Amino acid sequence: KLKLHGVKYTVALFDNVHSNIYGYSTIEMKNFYNTFLDMLFRDPTIGIIIKSKKPIVLQSMPVISQKIEEAQATGRCIKISNEFGRFPLHAALASDISVGVGISSAIIEIATAGQPAVMYDMTTYYQHEFYEKGKNKIIFDDLELLVKKIHGHKSDKKISPDFGNWK
Repeated sequence: KLKLHGVKYTVALFDNVHSNIYGYSTIEMKNFYNTFLDMLFRDPTIGIIIKSKKPIVLQSMPVISQKIEEAQATGRCIKISNEFGRFPLHAALASDISVGVGISSAIIEIATAGQPAVMYDMTTYYQHEFYEKGKNKIIFDDLELLVKKIHGHKSDKKISPDFGNWK
């Protein structure tokens, strides 16, 4: 469906519950979505598939929800409905890279299936073992660097063979 609208590279996004009092802040979650939606609006060859953790995640960010509707109107953004009844792998199999927030079980599931996947760790949980061998390969604490790596992966997947590669 996305390819019919000129999409050459698809990013699957997996969010998480957010709040201003713990873990994933609402400000950071808005920044996460704005970054990827802006990428879609700037580049007509990029598509996005959004698999939210729960309906409340996006409902509690009305400005982001509106921006997602605008992205959907381009035909290059799909927001998966019935979040509870869908597996992350459904979105990942239709994508070139999957990006999850935090130490993401969705991303681990996708990586286990052999699909390219990365985590954006906005909590900077550096004690986690993924940082030891996977920093800036499978786990990122810098959203700008992650976006730069995605653009590199989009232009030539051979340039960064470690990007999103969990082997």
